[in-house]
Amino acid sequence: MPAHGSRTVDQMVQAARSCKQNIVEGSADGVASIEMEIKLLNTARGSIQELREDYEDYLGFKGLSRWEAGHPRYDAMLEYCRGHNKLEDYSSYFEKWSDEEMANVAITLSRMVDRMMTSYGEKVESEFLAEGGIKERMTRARLSRRNRGGR
Repeated sequence: MPAHGSRTVDQMVQAARSCKQNIVEGSADGVASIEMEIKLLNTARGSIQELREDYEDYLGFKGLSRWEAGHPRYDAMLEYCRGHNKLEDYSSYFEKWSDEEMANVAITLSRMVDRMMTSYGEKVESEFLAEGGIKERMTRARLSRRNRGGR
């Protein structure tokens, strides 16, 4: 990878940070606004997709292999990624892995995160359509109280 401080690497770091921060902020904001949670999740997805594309571009630019289904190393890498979701699971490999290995793992992890966010976003949207957000629930509660004779 290019040295930290290169424009591309700085953008990749920012995309990764943006993804994480938007997930955290969306989760916190979701308590009060499902609409904001959905917007921030979509922003996070955009960031992780941008990061993935940068890794894919890097492999292509360097003439390195992209590990997809059918590649001899794909299944083992996918299995490892499915079972390991903590930084500590990967940090011992940082100095050992080649650029090709590191980029393919990063692409795989970013795809997994994107899929998880997509599934979660669909669940949140479905709940919103069925139950509404906090404003809708508050309106229903006020109307219910009025209908029972309360103020």
